[in-house]
Amino acid sequence: MKIQVIITTLALTSSLIFVASPKIAASEQETVQEKSSIVEVSRIAIAPVIENREPQNASDKFSADIGNLYCFTHVVGAETPTHVVHKWYYNDELRSAITLAVNSISWRTFSLIPISPEQTGSWRVDIVHGESEEIIKTAEFEIE
Repeated sequence: MKIQVIITTLALTSSLIFVASPKIAASEQETVQEKSSIVEVSRIAIAPVIENREPQNASDKFSADIGNLYCFTHVVGAETPTHVVHKWYYNDELRSAITLAVNSISWRTFSLIPISPEQTGSWRVDIVHGESEEIIKTAEFEIE
């Protein structure tokens, strides 16, 4: 980080007073913002149970009577607080979008959606970075 020095002259017994002001150059501000926006998903799982903040019985196929499913996501790399969105799709139609906070460089989070027995077929959850709206990762699964 560069420190920009602002010099102020005052006629006080013929001395100069230097005032230092820490300012980040515009290019460095952009670099800081880019770093804080970079997040990755290190783990993703679809599971019927979350226990001690970890998915249990994760799979990519579930029976139609499953009831509820969780999308567990372990997000890494967020240097400042941000958020991700779990976008749940059934047969390519958006069913739910759930915004989840990410408050540290390594953050586990999850969302829950009810699955009715009639909703057999292809499902997916897109994990979207809340600020850039970029799809970070996708989990696909089937309800049989």
